[in-house]
Amino acid sequence: MRRTFVYTLTILTSFGLVSTSCRPSFGQQPSVASTQTALALPGGSVYVGEGLAFVAVITSTAPVSGGQVVFLDGTNVIATTPVSAGIAGVSIAGLSQGTHQISATYSGSSTTASSTSLSAPLVILPVAATPTVTCSSSPSSINQGDSAVITAVGSSPSGLPITISFTSSAGSLTANGSSATLNSTGVASGAVQITCTATDNLGHVGSATTSVFINSGQGQQALSAFSFPDSVGVNVHLHYSNTPYVTNFPGLFNAMVALGIHHYRNGIDPYAYSFEYANAEALGQAGIKADWNIDRLDTPQNINAIYANAPDSIDAFEGPNEDNQDAGPVLTAFMATLNATVRGNPNTATVPIYNETMTDINLVGTQGDLSAYVNDGNMHDYYYPRYPETPSYGGAFFGCGYYGSMPFNICIAQLNAVGLPVVSTETGYISGTQTDEVLGKYITRILFQHLALNVMRTYIYEFVEDVNSPGYGLMQADFTPKPAYTAIQNLISLFADQNFTTPGKLDYSLSGQTANLEHVLFQKKDGTYMLALWLGVASANPVSPYQTYSIPPQSVTVTSNTPVGAITLSTLDDEGNLTSQPAATGNPITVSVTDGITVVSMAPAQ
Repeated sequence: MRRTFVYTLTILTSFGLVSTSCRPSFGQQPSVASTQTALALPGGSVYVGEGLAFVAVITSTAPVSGGQVVFLDGTNVIATTPVSAGIAGVSIAGLSQGTHQISATYSGSSTTASSTSLSAPLVILPVAATPTVTCSSSPSSINQGDSAVITAVGSSPSGLPITISFTSSAGSLTANGSSATLNSTGVASGAVQITCTATDNLGHVGSATTSVFINSGQGQQALSAFSFPDSVGVNVHLHYSNTPYVTNFPGLFNAMVALGIHHYRNGIDPYAYSFEYANAEALGQAGIKADWNIDRLDTPQNINAIYANAPDSIDAFEGPNEDNQDAGPVLTAFMATLNATVRGNPNTATVPIYNETMTDINLVGTQGDLSAYVNDGNMHDYYYPRYPETPSYGGAFFGCGYYGSMPFNICIAQLNAVGLPVVSTETGYISGTQTDEVLGKYITRILFQHLALNVMRTYIYEFVEDVNSPGYGLMQADFTPKPAYTAIQNLISLFADQNFTTPGKLDYSLSGQTANLEHVLFQKKDGTYMLALWLGVASANPVSPYQTYSIPPQSVTVTSNTPVGAITLSTLDDEGNLTSQPAATGNPITVSVTDGITVVSMAPAQ
C-alpha cells in the first residue's frame, strides 16, 4: 500500500513569522529533494507609497540554487525574482491601501522541489500625514553679536519617527536635537529667517519659520511697543455709590475691557465697601489691576484687607492723595508704615509703592525725601488750559527751573523720591472748557510725551464723568465714548505686542519742517519700528480755550540709515478714528505731521 505524509514547517525569522509545507510521496523514490519556503514581510506600520522589502527563504536537505520565486498578492503576481543561495528578495512599491494576502512560490530546480509559503496578511495604511512643526526664537530681537535660541517642536500624525533640522538666511546655527543657537556675529542689521524642518523616515517633510531681528548698534534706542499700552491707566471711583462706577458696574467693566487697558487707580479708605472689593476683584481677574491709593487714616489692617478681599486686584500701592496738611514728619511716618505693611505681607512684598502727592509746591521742601519707602516718585500734572508740551511760564522752584512744564513737574516729583523714576497718577483735561476733539489730541499727546520723558505709567483723570468730578472723563456718564477714548483704544490696538527686554536702536534722521516736532520711537518684538510724530503746539487758545486753532501740517522727511522694509502710515482724525495705509514711497518717506498723532511703522528689512 502506498502511504502519503504531509509536513508543515514553521520558521521564525527576523522579518516575521510564516509557515510553509511540502508534500513528499513515499512509495516511490523521489528524484529531487524537498523544500520549504518561508516568507518574511515588513513589520510595524506600512503606508501607501512606502518601499517594501519582501524576502523568501528556501530551505532543503540539498543545496538550493537555481529556480525563482514568484511573490503573489492573492492570485496576482506582483514580482518574480531569482533565487541565490536559498534566498530571494525584492523591493515592492505601489500596493494600494487595504489588506493584502501575500505569499511566495518557489519554482524548484533540477535538484530541488517546488514549494509555496503560507499566505500572510499585509495591511497598507493610508498615505502617511506630513509631519507638523512649530518654530520659535527667544529672544526674537537681539543686538549684533548676540545669540538667540531657536526651538522646534515637531511630530508625525502617523506616529513615524522624525528628525529636526535648521537653516538660516544669515549667521551660524549650532543644532542640538530640537533646538539650535543662532550666532549673529558679523550679521548686518535686519531680519534673519530661520526654517525649522521635521522629516519622517519616509521622507515626508514639514517646515515652519521664525525670524530674529538683528538690531543696529547705532542710532536712537527704542522703547518696546508694549510700553505704550502698558503705560495707560485711568482713575476710577469704585466706592462712589452715586456714580456709574457703582450704579452701572457691568457697563464700566465692559468699557474698560473694550478700551484694552490693564491699569486703573482707585482710592481706599477705612470704610471700604464689600462691593468695592468684589468689583475690584472682578476687574483683576479680567487682567485690569489697581493702584490702590491709600488714605492717611488707613491702618495696617485696612491695607492688608485689600489683599484679603481682592487678591487679584493689586497692581501697586500709593501714598496719600494730595495730602498737603500732613507734609513733614506725619506723612513720613505714614509712608514708613505703608512700606512696612506692604513689605511685611508675603503676598504683597514685591508690589510697587508709589509716592504720595501734594498740590502745594512749597511743601516739597517741608516734606523731604521719601525714596527709602517707595519705588517711584509721583506727580499730578495738569496742563489746562495750556497744551501738554507747554514751556515753563511761572516762577522758579527748588532748582527745577520755572513752573508749568512737564520736565518741571517731573523734577519736583523727584525731590521727594530722589533717584527714582516717576509715574503720573493724575493728569487730564476738563470737557466743556475745551472741545472734546482738542482734548482727544492733548490727552494722547500727554501719553506719548510722558514716555519720551521716561514716565512709564500715566493714570488719566478720569474714566467716566460723574457728579463729583463734572467735565472730566474719557466717556460720558452713559459710557458714550469721547474722542480721547476712541483714540486711546485705537492706539492700544496699534501698539499691541508682547513685552520683550531687548528693543533695538534705529539710525534715522528727521528733516524738513521740524519746528515744534515731537517724536518717540518704539519697536515691536518682530523687529518693526514705530515712530510716533506730532506737533507740540497749542490746538486751542489758552485764553479762550473753546476757540480752536487750525494747525497747518508740516512736511517732515524720515530717513532710516538702518535698512527697513515696508512702511505703513497710521493717523488719528479729530474723532480718534485711526486710518492705516501703506506709504506711497519707501525709505526715505515724507510725512505730513499735524497736532494729532501720526505713527510711521517700518517693518524689518527682508
